[in-house]
Amino acid sequence: MRWRIGVQADPIEQHAWFTLAGLAELSHHGHVDLRYVFRRLPSEPGVWLEVEDRAADATFSVLVDARDYAITKSPSRHRLADVVWKRSFLAPEERKVLPFGFNLPCTSGHERVTSYLVPSLIAGVRSEPRRRRLRLKRAIASWMRLRDGSAYPKREEYESDPVEGRGYVVFQVHAWDPDAAEIESSSEREDRLQVNEQRAEIIRRCREEFGPIFVGGFVPSPTAIEQYPDLVSQRASDRDSYLEVVKKSDVGLASRGLHKSNPFKIPEYLAASRPIVTEELAFDVPSPLEERVNVITYQDPDGAVAACRHVLDSPELRHAMRVANHRYWLEEGRPATLIKKRLEASLAVLQDESGD
Repeated sequence: MRWRIGVQADPIEQHAWFTLAGLAELSHHGHVDLRYVFRRLPSEPGVWLEVEDRAADATFSVLVDARDYAITKSPSRHRLADVVWKRSFLAPEERKVLPFGFNLPCTSGHERVTSYLVPSLIAGVRSEPRRRRLRLKRAIASWMRLRDGSAYPKREEYESDPVEGRGYVVFQVHAWDPDAAEIESSSEREDRLQVNEQRAEIIRRCREEFGPIFVGGFVPSPTAIEQYPDLVSQRASDRDSYLEVVKKSDVGLASRGLHKSNPFKIPEYLAASRPIVTEELAFDVPSPLEERVNVITYQDPDGAVAACRHVLDSPELRHAMRVANHRYWLEEGRPATLIKKRLEASLAVLQDESGD
């Protein structure tokens, strides 16, 4: 095995599952000797990796900062890491910071369930007294989700061959609670309100333009039902039903995430080999999506509708985009592929620095 990797056994948050899926898949195929570890690190978000590259006789630490924010929420871990993989990457960044790529909450089916529990409980016991109970509770919850496979769909459940769809435009999204407990500032609240309003207007315009071939709306939630009762999706919103609709669509429509983050919808649609209509992405990825090859971008809700109509009316374009996105997913997007490429890019950065 080329790599030996220790993963800090933190409670597993939504943005971490993709990284863990990629590592587990690499381990399953014999590329990585993977284990969970406990280290005394600052209690901050992000996946912490300790990497030994046996082929290059090199060791280094990695912080995977896959959250929505351009400004890191893990400043201490950021300083400690030799390399940072950052989802919301915008050049220029400091040299040790690399663009991560698209992040899709998923699992591999090969996660190391037993080896996670002990170091995660040790981390909980040794955490600050005021945080100990919550940390232990989250560690056990993470372990249970690993054990029963209930966290997120497996990678292959998102995937589809680049076959013709059934004429649907799909845009099924969440309405964010502007008064949620985790909101830290008025600007975060305003950001949620703006995202919700933009999505609401896109849903309205798509319903007007496309009628029954538009499959979408807000996923039922207290916020959606209270603020947008007429825009709540009437389709089944369980994950299996939703993924089947995506695979049968001819256009996958996406809008920006919180803090202008690259939307999770993009890798969903890439995995399903669907043509994509999206806002121009605010953050960089290692292999940019090409206009009219992988995506068609829009500036406002009217532009989103016009772009979707153009794709629906252009069978040759649809076919080419399906094939291109299928290839992009296989070569750049799958968890194991992406993690392997980031490991290799990290080594290149560190070797460049040592040669300066």
